[in-house]
Amino acid sequence: MSYENLRGARFLGAYALPLLLLSGAAAHATPGGFYLGGSIGQAELSDLGELETACVVAGVQCVTDDSDTAYRIFAGYQFGGYFALEGGYVNLGEQQTGVDAPVLADASLETNGGFLALLPQFPVGQLGAVYGRLGLYVGDATLTARVPAFGFDESDGGTVAGVSFGFGGALNFGRVSVRVEWERFSFDEAFTIAGEDIDAPDLDVITGSALVRF
Repeated sequence: MSYENLRGARFLGAYALPLLLLSGAAAHATPGGFYLGGSIGQAELSDLGELETACVVAGVQCVTDDSDTAYRIFAGYQFGGYFALEGGYVNLGEQQTGVDAPVLADASLETNGGFLALLPQFPVGQLGAVYGRLGLYVGDATLTARVPAFGFDESDGGTVAGVSFGFGGALNFGRVSVRVEWERFSFDEAFTIAGEDIDAPDLDVITGSALVRF
């Protein structure tokens, strides 16, 4: 092999081959366009917040059953391989927590509504992508507190607004993609129970999703 040919081969290995690999990854990036999908998973309280403080002050142990099934129905539009805009309906279920002794008491939170989210993405060749999520949420929420021994049962609810953020990964199978992701919903609202304002707790949601591209 001549010196010129050897130098050309080195150039190809050092510069041209990485460019070819990158162009191949771009060609196999998630295609743009409209899609529909759904997800199901678990939503749970990220912490007990003010209830935990009340338990500590009272010297009792908080008992939790703070997770429930969550599901989402969504539609979106993929702008090339690097971000998507998505919206739809999400039901975060009902989370419960309380104390068993010395007096039975419990509280529950129900949440459902609509969302709009931006999903920045980084394609992983033709396999899929890793992505983030940043969204806005508007919906209905109800907080209920009960102390049966004292005949106390009070609820407060209405429209709540909040933000969500999270991350996940997706695998592509032709026009079908499957996802797994974690997301946190944070609400800027307070409920009034027994004359006291109680801040809405944050919720952590883990879901699996499937979507179809058109």
